[in-house]
Amino acid sequence: IELRPHRAVYRLRLMNAEVGSGVVDASGAMVFEWAESCDSWIVRQRARFDMFGPEGNSVRTEVSFSSWEHKTGDRYGFNLRTLQDGNVVEDLRGEAKLDGDEEGGSATYTRPEAETVGLPPGTLFPAGHTRLLIREALAGRQRIMRPVLLGQREDEPMTVNAQISERKDGTLGASGKTGGSREALANDPLLAQPSWNMALAFFGEEDDMLPAFEIRETLYKSGVVGDAQVIYDEFSLGYRLEQIEALPAPHC
Repeated sequence: IELRPHRAVYRLRLMNAEVGSGVVDASGAMVFEWAESCDSWIVRQRARFDMFGPEGNSVRTEVSFSSWEHKTGDRYGFNLRTLQDGNVVEDLRGEAKLDGDEEGGSATYTRPEAETVGLPPGTLFPAGHTRLLIREALAGRQRIMRPVLLGQREDEPMTVNAQISERKDGTLGASGKTGGSREALANDPLLAQPSWNMALAFFGEEDDMLPAFEIRETLYKSGVVGDAQVIYDEFSLGYRLEQIEALPAPHC
């Protein structure tokens, strides 16, 4: 499975919210960069969005995330910082290693405090999980469950239950409107290829019947994520792909 280096820009908006959630609107943007070195995948992600309450009050959230993952799939480093109205509410940093698919591994955090936690057998890091999803989708399989360390929460690894739809060829996804810019996106080589709708449910250690959150996304064979929706308990956010560009591959 060949994952293609790319930079994607998403427009963020509120999809729905339950009465009493305290959220009546949301808007923002996210820039996601998937780069490649000779031995690793490198992710840089920046998001800024405003959540509005029923009385006009708002909270601005800014998220900065970066990670590297060795192409052998056995080492991973991550750094997450989240601000709300300028105040730090999350500061997470660490590295992880796997001793083998049957042995599991460990994650060592240096922030918010020094701690080492065990990783169960079968744990994957994000690029490895994406490759697995595409490989299983190409094989026609419809469901797969694995523990995944994202490096974005303190209760990881999370068990990810993925349901895979039937294959589509060269489509951008149904959640966005048609028009000039969307038609141009659909013809981009990164998107003019097979894709699948994925429904991913993320379970933490303390989650039993209901997941901590869900992601519904269009995943392309290139590794690009098209339109997506992140579903929480009381509201959900939509991510609409606005721009996509290929990043150069390394000369190794």
